[in-house]
Amino acid sequence: MEMNFFGFEEIPVSEEIKDFVPLIIEEAERLYGKRIEGYEMPTVDFRDAPNPFIEKWPDGRLVIVARTIVSKTNYEGCSECAHEIIHTLSPFDWPESTSTVLEEGLATEFQRYIRDEWCTGAQNPFGGHPDYPEYLKAMATVKELLEYDEDAIKKLRVEEEVIGKINACHIKKVFPDLRKGLAEELAKPLSQLKREMRHI
Repeated sequence: MEMNFFGFEEIPVSEEIKDFVPLIIEEAERLYGKRIEGYEMPTVDFRDAPNPFIEKWPDGRLVIVARTIVSKTNYEGCSECAHEIIHTLSPFDWPESTSTVLEEGLATEFQRYIRDEWCTGAQNPFGGHPDYPEYLKAMATVKELLEYDEDAIKKLRVEEEVIGKINACHIKKVFPDLRKGLAEELAKPLSQLKREMRHI
């Protein structure tokens, strides 16, 4: 899909992004399956936070906390929200350090997709953040899975609905002919991948 539906120039991040988050959520559900029940449609709040994150409330509200940085643009803001939207498809309360290569790689790939293929007016392609190379490595690992089967996430979520809980056994059961070792690479914590990359 290619569209420049945003209808804004590459200007400092604005409240206008909030209007397009439901469209991005709809696309995430089309590609990777429906959001689990028990949570409201995510909303967006702009704050001077060091990193974007998801805020979960006891009443089922989900808030995507996006960074308010003058130098950021609407295109970058939308792609940043896209990353967090993947985490709202099936949120859970495990420590952040256990976040898997599969979930973070998928979030980064969806971020790239929205930035490069929907925001057609953006000047530069998505390149990730130079301080966090593990996310690009995770994205490449997930892309290998999606090249094997573009509906892989939907099929895996039939086995385990929560993306962050999908383990190597689930992956091997659904895709027994995957490249040897890929299931383990996808299921490992991103924090482990980060440590491994530091020692390469």
